[in-house]
Amino acid sequence: ECDKLTDRMRTAFMRVTVTNEIKDPEMKKLYGDTFTYTEEHIKNFLKRYDCIEYCYILHENDVNELGEIEQPHYHICMRYVTDSSFSFKVLKKAFPFGMIQVGRYWNNMVQYLIHKNDKKKTPHEVSEIVTNIDSETLKFYLESEYEAPKKAEERVLNQILRLILDGLGRKEYFMMLDNNRD
Repeated sequence: ECDKLTDRMRTAFMRVTVTNEIKDPEMKKLYGDTFTYTEEHIKNFLKRYDCIEYCYILHENDVNELGEIEQPHYHICMRYVTDSSFSFKVLKKAFPFGMIQVGRYWNNMVQYLIHKNDKKKTPHEVSEIVTNIDSETLKFYLESEYEAPKKAEERVLNQILRLILDGLGRKEYFMMLDNNRD
């Protein structure tokens, strides 16, 4: 399984297949032969959290490397906007048949929902995304360019150097820092 075994995570990225055939005898006792995730299941889980941003999408027509239609599945992105974090165990209990990963780059996760950053995959429409994020902020996340951390750090240092060389004041310096936060 691809889960990153960590106890807590501030940002989570999950993939859950809609219909899951259960092979494990212990899980069969709990869930039967199959378990189906519905949008209602996801909504009920997300409404327990009031301090998170979330986005999810149903991919029903993705094609794999062999040209075959993949099983329908949801991708779910969640992150706390406070200093709280998700418990891996809580997420795994709510989504026992899902793949749960620590999210690293929020904008990339959101962009992956429509496959913006993976042109080999079936594209999806922004209108398919279900979210609690306002449309302007979602647009910002979807249009942001990916920058590796070192590249972003280098860009910020160059901006600071330019500010110093241009003789800009302290206020402009802090405004520039605020604009470069993730």
